[in-house]
Amino acid sequence: KAATPPAVSTKPAQAAAKPVKAMTAEEKKLTVEGALRDWAAAWSQQNASAYLSFYGTNFAAPGGDRGAWEEQRRDRVTKPEFIKVELGKISVDLDGNLAKARFSELYESNVLKGTYKKYLVLELEEGAWKIVSEK
Repeated sequence: KAATPPAVSTKPAQAAAKPVKAMTAEEKKLTVEGALRDWAAAWSQQNASAYLSFYGTNFAAPGGDRGAWEEQRRDRVTKPEFIKVELGKISVDLDGNLAKARFSELYESNVLKGTYKKYLVLELEEGAWKIVSEK
């Protein structure tokens, strides 16, 4: 009986881990702004699952019931015929793994239209900025 040749991996060899350059404060602020714009885009696309994915495990749900809050948000994100959310004048202050963001939110749907001042606190969670508080 002929010997079976050794298996050859078709996976590329992993490169040696390189240290990741620490982000500057300005770069961190830009990643926070990017997360906020992606959150607004998910909301505008009425993609409730994507929208809710921007909220961290430490999010302080109004009323304290995360499940009820998520159910209400799913309804509000998906029910209107259309939603358009634009953010303006974003200001970000960093404090370690927390980012405090202030901005104006222009919200428009077939049900409601308005401009609101928003204040969100985001926390770095598994490499992504997640909302933990909003006012």
